Amino acid sequence: MADKGVAAFTAATDVFGGKQTAKPTGPFAPQYITFVYIPSAILIAGTALLNVAWTPYAVAVAAALGGYQFYANQEERKVLDPTKFQEFPLTEKTIISHNTAIYRFKLPTANSILGLPIGQHISLGATLDVKDPKTEQVKTQEVVRSYTPISSDVTPGHFDLLIKSYPTGNISRHLATLKIGDTMS
Repeated sequence: MADKGVAAFTAATDVFGGKQTAKPTGPFAPQYITFVYIPSAILIAGTALLNVAWTPYAVAVAAALGGYQFYANQEERKVLDPTKFQEFPLTEKTIISHNTAIYRFKLPTANSILGLPIGQHISLGATLDVKDPKTEQVKTQEVVRSYTPISSDVTPGHFDLLIKSYPTGNISRHLATLKIGDTMS
């Protein structure tokens, strides 16, 4: 883990090794126009010019490829990778009581989803100074705690955690000190 209070992470990448780009947000998103509708129109028009009898086959191929493109983009929206920690910036903090708050963390894109089924938990980690109760020594160590999001798995763009801060809770106390824009992994 890297800096004190913030765990290291590896950025999610697309299949070509680059940073993730925004996923299509609707049926008329630029990605669909550029990579589905225009090539499909060219395929169908070209087939109609060459042999009108083949046009239904061209329409079927275009529909199949368009459906595949749509389905593939839906599956890629999931953000969580259970094999590594990822950083998410805090975008909102709603104080519920003196020791409880809802923390909203931003996902990489506006239509990304967490990819965590209801009832499952997310592990938050940080490198913190922790006091050993037996020796009273303060040691820097990695601390990981699990929390269940209160937002739906299909909520795009963010996820929410309802967390009660305890005086002896390492991660909950650390979360209470976060400011908007700080990251947590």
